[in-house]
Amino acid sequence: MYKPISFSIKILLFSSLILFTSCDLKIPTKEDLASWTTKLEVPMLEKTITFEDIIEDSLINPMAGSSLYAFTKEVEVDTVKVGDKLEMDDIHKSFAQTVDDVTVEDSHVQEQIGFDAVGVSPINQIITSAIGTITLSDIPADTTDPYSFSSIFPEIDVLDDDTHDIPGFTLEPVENLFSFDDFSHAEFTGGILILTISNNLVIPLGETVITLRQEDGTEITDGTVTVTGPIKPNQSNSGELSLIGINLPGNMIVEVTGSSPGENNVLINDEARNSSFTVAISASGLEVSSATAKLPQQSINENASIQLSSADSNKVESATILEGKLVISIDNNMAVSSTVNMNIPTIQTPDENPIQILLNISANETGNQHVVSLNDHSLVMDLIDQSVYYEYTVQTEDSGDELVTINSTDDIVISISLEGETPGDEITFSDFTGRVAPQDLGFDGTINLDSDSEIKEALLGNGLLEILIQNNVNQTFSGAPTAVITIPELRTTEGIAYEVTLDHFYGNLNEPINLNGFSLLPNSDQQLSYNADVTTQYEEIGSYSLNDSIFIDIKVSGLSFNEVRGFFSQDAMVDSNSISIDDSTKIETATIKTGEMILNIVNNIGIVAEIDFTILEFIKNGAILDTTLSLSPSGGSFNIDLSNYQLELDVGEDPQTVHYISTINLPDDEEMTLSLNDSIAVDVTLSNLTFESVTGHIKPVTVEIEPVVQKIDGLPDEIHDFEFTEVNMFIDFDTDIGIPVILDLEIKASNYSSGEIEISTISAWDITIDNWVIIPNAEALINIFPDTIWASGEATVSGLGTVTTSQYVSGLMTVEAPLSFHVPDDTKLDIDIQETDLELDGEVLEGVVVFFDAENDFDFGNAVSVDAASDLTLFGSNDEDLLFSIEIPANAAHSDSIVLDNDKIGLFSGDKLFVKAEVSISGNKDEDGHSVPSLVLTTDSLNLILYGRIEVLVDISE
Repeated sequence: MYKPISFSIKILLFSSLILFTSCDLKIPTKEDLASWTTKLEVPMLEKTITFEDIIEDSLINPMAGSSLYAFTKEVEVDTVKVGDKLEMDDIHKSFAQTVDDVTVEDSHVQEQIGFDAVGVSPINQIITSAIGTITLSDIPADTTDPYSFSSIFPEIDVLDDDTHDIPGFTLEPVENLFSFDDFSHAEFTGGILILTISNNLVIPLGETVITLRQEDGTEITDGTVTVTGPIKPNQSNSGELSLIGINLPGNMIVEVTGSSPGENNVLINDEARNSSFTVAISASGLEVSSATAKLPQQSINENASIQLSSADSNKVESATILEGKLVISIDNNMAVSSTVNMNIPTIQTPDENPIQILLNISANETGNQHVVSLNDHSLVMDLIDQSVYYEYTVQTEDSGDELVTINSTDDIVISISLEGETPGDEITFSDFTGRVAPQDLGFDGTINLDSDSEIKEALLGNGLLEILIQNNVNQTFSGAPTAVITIPELRTTEGIAYEVTLDHFYGNLNEPINLNGFSLLPNSDQQLSYNADVTTQYEEIGSYSLNDSIFIDIKVSGLSFNEVRGFFSQDAMVDSNSISIDDSTKIETATIKTGEMILNIVNNIGIVAEIDFTILEFIKNGAILDTTLSLSPSGGSFNIDLSNYQLELDVGEDPQTVHYISTINLPDDEEMTLSLNDSIAVDVTLSNLTFESVTGHIKPVTVEIEPVVQKIDGLPDEIHDFEFTEVNMFIDFDTDIGIPVILDLEIKASNYSSGEIEISTISAWDITIDNWVIIPNAEALINIFPDTIWASGEATVSGLGTVTTSQYVSGLMTVEAPLSFHVPDDTKLDIDIQETDLELDGEVLEGVVVFFDAENDFDFGNAVSVDAASDLTLFGSNDEDLLFSIEIPANAAHSDSIVLDNDKIGLFSGDKLFVKAEVSISGNKDEDGHSVPSLVLTTDSLNLILYGRIEVLVDISE
């Protein structure tokens, strides 16, 4: 670029005549311009170079409030609103609703069965117990009256009192009356009568015969006893009489006959004459068939058994009697009171002791009856020998001193009966071990299928039939019954009516049957019927608790169907569940800007139905989101606009959820077949959710700050070699977001011509705390003299509070570089080419002097060189002419001049002259030769004045 300097030669001459005249032909100096020679001053270059001239049309301007220049560039960061950044990823939920919701309530029936009464027929036995042989007490010895010497030997009466020889002789028969105190009559079947002769005579007795006679003198048959002799005086001897077959009266005559061997030298006197012998009678082991006697205690012993009826099928091993009694009837045909002591070991008391009965019977008492309740008593028997064993003793009462007439044929008649509660009834049992007669315990009934639907036929997909048995009767496996249970309306996979056999069930039994694959054909009353045949096991010995029952529970539960035919008038199918929101933002409330709920429904059931879909957390005008959709047989797709709905969630929930209720209503007025393996598949998508505002724990919302590309065209080429040392680069952000906004920025400077790139980054700067963001390393960005600066990044919004789409982040980036810089040596500052039009019209130039004045106010040195050329194109081709080159120190003034030689004078002789000045800047150094920053003030300038003085030979006449 250049600027011409034009002067008319005439004006120049005129000016020179006025201003400068001299006759001096010597080389003029500045001090003697007026001379003889005509001289012209030609302005060549006058330039005051300030930094404003250098930075014309640039971004370098005076700093406000300072005399420093600074490179200043403001770049506006576009306002970025939160906008669609308040969004949520699509939320998806798939679920299927099947007609498993065609429900049948669980059903339960209970049958209670018990054994029929188990018992045995009543039994009776009459026992006549004669007293038989009667035992009397032993009779102690009792003596007859004495038999005197004179009565057996009458001759003694003629003998004087003197000693005499008594020859042997035959006793005169002598008799005495004898009475028995113990009986008045007795017919003996056993016993011994002992007759003892005590000899108190003065002579011995020989063999003696004792004969027993009736009171009338009649000899008692077989009533003779011989007592051997001799029996010396004061001695005795006995003879025994067997009483077998002898009848003795209570009073009898005892006759004694026999002999005496005599005795010599017997003193006969009154004592001798009164001497005697006696007969003592005693008895032992007395048994009578009949008697009137003092009757001691007699015993009648019996033991026998009563056979149970052979017709009884129940065979007892042990049994507890439920209802039964023992009846004992007694007729006492004896004239003596008796005690009956009976023991029946077959019957045991509750404490497991044989039952014992003790009865007191009066003399000649008949019709005595004693009843004993046998309830809770036990029968203990042998299965082979079904007999009741008993034994008893009849003890007669001792008559004391009373004489009682009794006969061996006298008897006591005892009747023993075992019978039920009522005569003729069976004896029944509560607990029983043995063989129980076969019993038919069968039962039947129905199970209601409680459903809102009327089921005609169904193929079950699931379900459980449970037969639970609590057999409280059978206590052992052996003898336990067998049950065959049939449910004809329940068909197996083979199409057969279901039947199960439960063999020997006792205790607790659970028989579960998985009904998967079974068919169900309820009757017209929506029932299943059942029939059970329960039989006992007779050949096995079992234990039974007959008061208890067998409980049979039949449960049908959990029925679901693969296929069902019928009328479905039941509650709607309802699926109630939740959809998880897998998002880090925890919403308390949010206003939806855009969004839609997409329901894709596949109706695999193939029927016309309605679906009512509700989401509780979406609220609009006070009402929750609730929509009803009509489904075709194949289904359909439905879009529900969510705009302007409020979303209200539990901010403390993790993950947060929305809750939906899907209700499907089936028609109830037509018979249909449903394939329940299929379903109504519902696919829910909450899509394109964006929000006008969100209150809660906001997830990091990243707001992209679109790249700000700013061309930097304000740095003049003249300072491209400078190096800035102090650069302030900052962005003043503005935001109305009320929660933390974290800024991440990248500032990139690029110089296209040099290929240099510099990057500075800012991380995690919270502009809600400090909105004045200072860019680090700004000098590096500016010192490459960038053509373009990019500013890009993102602002992350997160925290507890409310964010709306209208909230924004904006900013203004400012680059401010005070002109304090390192100036490299030989930094060139080009000045525009100046053009001088001399228009000399062929005048002769005698000489040319170029004058140069410079004043340098800058804080750095300058070297100025001036080139001249007659043609603009010669500059830069080494064909220009260097007029001069000078050094101007910092903050200094300099003046100089140069006389041009003839070669250079020729530059002024043409019609064109171009002048180009070039300034070279030299930076400042410290003592060590290191570059130090230089400052440029607004008052600084470089003043250059360049002019030429031309001597012209003038022809004054012209």
